[in-house]
Amino acid sequence: MPLMSFLCLRKKMDKDSAHKYNCNFCDYETSRIDCLRNHMMDHTGERPCECDLCPASFKTNSALTVHKRIHTGEKPFKCHLCPHSAKRNGDLKRHLLTHTGEKPLNATCVLTQLCHLCPYSANRSNQLKRHLSTHTDEKPFKCHLCPHSAKRSGDLKRHLLTHTDEKPFKCHLCPHSAKRSGDLKKHLLTHTGEKPFKCHLCPYSANQSDHLKTHLTTHNGEKTI
Repeated sequence: MPLMSFLCLRKKMDKDSAHKYNCNFCDYETSRIDCLRNHMMDHTGERPCECDLCPASFKTNSALTVHKRIHTGEKPFKCHLCPHSAKRNGDLKRHLLTHTGEKPLNATCVLTQLCHLCPYSANRSNQLKRHLSTHTDEKPFKCHLCPHSAKRSGDLKRHLLTHTDEKPFKCHLCPHSAKRSGDLKKHLLTHTGEKPFKCHLCPYSANQSDHLKTHLTTHNGEKTI
């Protein structure tokens, strides 16, 4: 079933009254639905944009476009000061520093850190390093209590709670507490009666994403939208 069949998007209002979209599998939230779609692919491993020249595949068409320049040699970003050209706008900006003599890592100018596999860029090298782990199976953060490993330190911290009885996220309406903020958010739905997870094949809705997944199995054999 396509990814969007399972993208049960739950909106909430923050203190600035802006809509937030929450991931059903972790604590990620964003105000942009397209960012949520891209994030969900980190959980599913889906890479729908496939290169027709090699086995590479990507989450977005823009990432695929950048990748294809490796095959074509296209360098559409031209320097106005010399014959140099670049595959990406960020590469051109970095090149322009060679004409100005600016030092990119001082207090007034931070060099954009560019991913060589997709259009992602960051202002800090550690941010880029963290992003690059999404392109690999590397999981450098090891649990000292079991064989589990994680790509990010935050993911390891959440995992470590499974080894303890600590439940730091408290419900303000009842004595319930949870190990993860996402679990607390799900619990709060039991107080509101809200059922944000909608079936795209019938009027069914649920207050838990797992309940919706179970329900979707009753539609086996039906054409998905």
